[in-house]
Amino acid sequence: MGKGRNPLNYFGGVVLNWRAAEQVACGDISKMFNQCMVRDFDMHVRRFFVRPDGFGGKEPLRVAVVTVVNFGEKAAGSIATAVKDKIAIDNEHISPEVSRMIINNCFMDDVNIKAKYEENLDDNVTKAEAIMEQGGWKFKEWTKCGDPGEKQIGKEVSKALGVYWKTDTDEIVYKIRINFGKKYRNRRDRPFSTSETIEADFPEKFTKRIAL
Repeated sequence: MGKGRNPLNYFGGVVLNWRAAEQVACGDISKMFNQCMVRDFDMHVRRFFVRPDGFGGKEPLRVAVVTVVNFGEKAAGSIATAVKDKIAIDNEHISPEVSRMIINNCFMDDVNIKAKYEENLDDNVTKAEAIMEQGGWKFKEWTKCGDPGEKQIGKEVSKALGVYWKTDTDEIVYKIRINFGKKYRNRRDRPFSTSETIEADFPEKFTKRIAL
C-alpha cells in the first residue's frame, strides 16, 4: 500500500497549542484504527492465508481479509486521521469551535480540548464526545489540567519526542535514558545509567557517535 498524503498535524505545533491553553483536557480515541472500515475493493490488498483450525492445524489454508484499518499498515495513520477530520467537519454544527480543536489540536489518537478560564472545560469535552459519537467513535479517558497523576503525550512519535505531562503541577517532563553499553541485536550489554552510576559508567573515550 502507498503511504498517501500526510494529514498529521505538526507535533511541535500541537504541543505549543496545548501549553498555551488556559484550561485543557487530553482525550484518547478508543481503537482509532479499528474504527475505520475498509472498502470491499481495498480488502484485496489485505488478504492473507489462515488455517481454520488455528496455528499448527492440518486443515487446508483459506483466504481471509482484514475488514478494518489495521495497526502497522503503511497508510493507517493517514486514513484514520482523515476519517477523524471528516467526522469533525460533518458535525461542526454541534460546535464549530470544538470541531476545529478536534482537527487542529490533535496528534494521532490524542485530542486536546481547551477552554478559557471563564469557560466550563467539561462543556467542551461533552461537545467533543457528541461530535465523534456521530461517527461511532468514542474516547477512552480524559486527562485534565489539575488532575493527579501523569500522562504521556505523543506516544506515536519517536522516543526522542516523548513528552510526559504532570497534570497536578502542570509541568512537562522529559524522561531520558542513557546507556553507554554496546548494542548487540538491538540490546545493550549493560543496564541503563542512573544519577548514582552515571560518573562510573561514563566512557574514558567519549566520541561524537556516543554523544548522539
